[in-house]
Amino acid sequence: MLVLIVKKKYGSFQLNGNDFEGAKNANKCLPYDFVIPTSTGCSLSRRNEHPRLVGILQTTGAKYGFTSHGNPIYLCKPLDERYPPFYIGSKIKDILSNKLITFKFDSWPENSEFPKGTFMDLVGDCGDCEAEKKASFLKANGYKWNKVLPAIIEPSKENCLYLNGFTFNIDPEGCKDIDDCFTLLENGFAISIANVAKWVEVNPWMKYAEYMGTSLYENGVCVKPMFPPVLSENLMSLVKDKERHALSLIIQFDEKNEFTCEFKETLVKVDESYTYDNFPNNDILNNYVYKLTGLRTTDNHKIVELLMLFYNTIAGKTLKEKNMGLLRKQKGVNLHRASLFERFSDTYMYLCYESASYCLPNEDTTHTMLNIKSYAHASSPIRRYVDIINQMALKGKILEYSSIERFNNQQKAAKKYEQELLFIDLYYNKKAFLDGIILNEEKIFIPVLKKIIQCENILEPKSNVKLLYYTDKQKVGWKDKIIFQIKYASTNSLV
Repeated sequence: MLVLIVKKKYGSFQLNGNDFEGAKNANKCLPYDFVIPTSTGCSLSRRNEHPRLVGILQTTGAKYGFTSHGNPIYLCKPLDERYPPFYIGSKIKDILSNKLITFKFDSWPENSEFPKGTFMDLVGDCGDCEAEKKASFLKANGYKWNKVLPAIIEPSKENCLYLNGFTFNIDPEGCKDIDDCFTLLENGFAISIANVAKWVEVNPWMKYAEYMGTSLYENGVCVKPMFPPVLSENLMSLVKDKERHALSLIIQFDEKNEFTCEFKETLVKVDESYTYDNFPNNDILNNYVYKLTGLRTTDNHKIVELLMLFYNTIAGKTLKEKNMGLLRKQKGVNLHRASLFERFSDTYMYLCYESASYCLPNEDTTHTMLNIKSYAHASSPIRRYVDIINQMALKGKILEYSSIERFNNQQKAAKKYEQELLFIDLYYNKKAFLDGIILNEEKIFIPVLKKIIQCENILEPKSNVKLLYYTDKQKVGWKDKIIFQIKYASTNSLV
């Protein structure tokens, strides 16, 4: 069954790889609804479950009638612009400022221009720092688990290999959702990842995590786990001194230092948990990293990064051969963007790469940035749903899902949330000015925001500018809330 993909804003759609425009042609269908293709767009087959949305209730604007209880109906603009405006009734008495609220989709009557929503909670006034921050958080993912979970069935340990050897993990200080650990074996090495798929197999209700898609982080701390903490921080997590299910990549070396790899369902018990700061230099581990990757390093962050990259690369190669799961592709450098930054050496080259995306294994799966033919996300199943799909596929099983684009959009939303935190900090901790770099006659790069803005003035490339900025709290998107003005260039002249 086909699902409707809404691109950046409601009114621009994609269905089965084909684009079409116009809200009328979508016939009142919403993002990820199950639809039937028509000659001009689509029609509704079945509503999908929609998240709790967050939006700006325009209480300072016009009223659009009254509810059966006599409450005024206002227009509400969702912060997620893939949804259309909603009509929502409200009991709010204070109408001096617009309100940030959460609401749920109710219905879309035939004679109504916009859908009806049900008011859920008042987040706060537009422009209030805490309210804006909470709204941005809620927008990133509006789904949540019920407070009372169904009974949790523990997976069987039958046919699981117990790994004998010193087992340890290396994680940030205070990390609770531990996906990975390593085992020094007699004739080799094992990279083990929490076998979340095994839990999902015997607890089908856990598939609800597909709607979450990914955990959300703020300054490296998980603020919204994909699974409830009883799972993500306990039963699934590879915590010290607890026997846990894992999907291990077991690497065996022969006398010629050639190695073979095999994925196996295992049971692991972590003997020691280290942080990046206190993990002691280990020549055996360093030697394994060199044999597997060809790189020598004693940097603990780099060691873990290289081992996860190796695990995901072998997973990608295996899935490509099986023609199962979801792989990660990346086209390489955006040449136009690279031309803007070329005069600044390699400092900002990381901003010039095209975004990576998920794809089917029968497509071109090249990940140009990593220089890998077949690469898959498989090392973070507690934090990312695609990894669970791939764990199942590595075991030769299929975990159904609604849409690849849902996962791509979830990744974008998580990254956008992190970027919006920078804007929120800028908004409420106002600085005298920001530094900017003129890239060409019309574009300015703001390093602190990692953002390029458009300018009407014609300026000399590579000169520096100072930017004043103003705020408009009634705008929906953060990129629209902050308005920049060039004050002066490096020559201190007004522009």
